[in-house]
Amino acid sequence: MKNYFNKIRYIIILIAFVSCNSSKEKSLILSDKMLKKNPVQALAILDSLENSDRLDEEEQLHLVWNRALAHQALGMSLAEDEQLPEAIAYYREKVDKQADSYLLEASYLNWTGKEADAIKAIDKGLTNIVDSTKRVQLLALEAGIFEHQREYKKAIEMLKKALGYDLPKREQALLNYKLGLNLSLLGDRQSEHFYDKSIQLATENGDTVIACEFLRNYADYLANNGQYRRSNDMFYQICRMMPQLAELSVIQIAMAGNYINLHRLDSARICNDKAIKSDIELEAQGFADISRRAVLELERCILDYANGKNIS
Repeated sequence: MKNYFNKIRYIIILIAFVSCNSSKEKSLILSDKMLKKNPVQALAILDSLENSDRLDEEEQLHLVWNRALAHQALGMSLAEDEQLPEAIAYYREKVDKQADSYLLEASYLNWTGKEADAIKAIDKGLTNIVDSTKRVQLLALEAGIFEHQREYKKAIEMLKKALGYDLPKREQALLNYKLGLNLSLLGDRQSEHFYDKSIQLATENGDTVIACEFLRNYADYLANNGQYRRSNDMFYQICRMMPQLAELSVIQIAMAGNYINLHRLDSARICNDKAIKSDIELEAQGFADISRRAVLELERCILDYANGKNIS
């Protein structure tokens, strides 16, 4: 009888172990399917497996690989993915994963501060892979590294190469925006053409939030170059596209500054009053910002002085 119960207990333990392993394997496979469509959910599944002590070596590398892909898709740091170099070496020989291996290697090196090595990895990837989507990602990553190094001409060269591929409108918009940004950092007025094109493409694609972000940065560029009227035109366009942003202090502060430089002080006062009201509401919600408040007070002092009032 004792042997009988021992056999039963062994079978139960075996079933539990197999079931557990099967569940983990299913979770890893599920994360494969989710990585492109829903990287946030894929990452949640992978994080739930992270502390498991029952993953074999291959499963552990699969976990590390997929988690790095999720981090990459979400624009998160790969610096903490310490096992990633091992996973890259393991998967590089697999044809279907080779392109991603170069992208992850370059990203990992970049996040860990090894920019020169990251560029070498990118160049090697561009030599060895033909997948146009991955090539564009590698070129965009290299452009970002050059931009960080203030090598704007090299960044522009990479971005132009990336735009030579047939791309969806969203990617075209992002690359045109980055091209405009790097040209503007060189003081090249051609940047305005690419800013305009990025906004047009994002709007056509229905990416309203992205279009408004492009508009805001374009407006800042125009203001910094003395084009205050055009800058405010961009802010008004944001207000039309996303009315919920219209009264926000960050928008009204910028518009007030433009009106001050245009010597339209009544309009500047209206914007400054709206900005102060918005800032009070933000502070009440726990979003106080001393820099924002300082600019508000500076603008109000300028307007008070212009109206003959005493200032503190």
